[in-house]
Amino acid sequence: MAIHIEGDREMAANLAGMTRALSKAAVIRELTAAAEPIRAKAASSAPRGQFPPHLADHIVIAAVEDEGGAPAVAIGPTPHFAYGRFQEWGTIHHPAQPFMRPGFDAGTAAAITRVGKGLYTTVTDANTEG
Repeated sequence: MAIHIEGDREMAANLAGMTRALSKAAVIRELTAAAEPIRAKAASSAPRGQFPPHLADHIVIAAVEDEGGAPAVAIGPTPHFAYGRFQEWGTIHHPAQPFMRPGFDAGTAAAITRVGKGLYTTVTDANTEG
């Protein structure tokens, strides 16, 4: 029995284009864009003290790698505002004032959709150029 596959060269070229298109930088770019609404919601929900600097003004998106080394992003306060975790979860002396979780809950579904569409566009654009 013989099998003949047509379009194998085109398929290989498309797969190679996908690999180039889905570079770490491209994935981080899409993840960062998708994370921005979550960051903005968290910042708008963060408590503000009477005097600056304010925790709300120091919530950022940072490029990281997950446990397997894949590109990822983290959203949260900068290191100088690490006390934000006490605002988020509370302490024995201070009730919780969640700001990260509401942002996450409000934006996760849209972020997943945006990443999928963004990466699809990146791959299809790369394959039409090549």
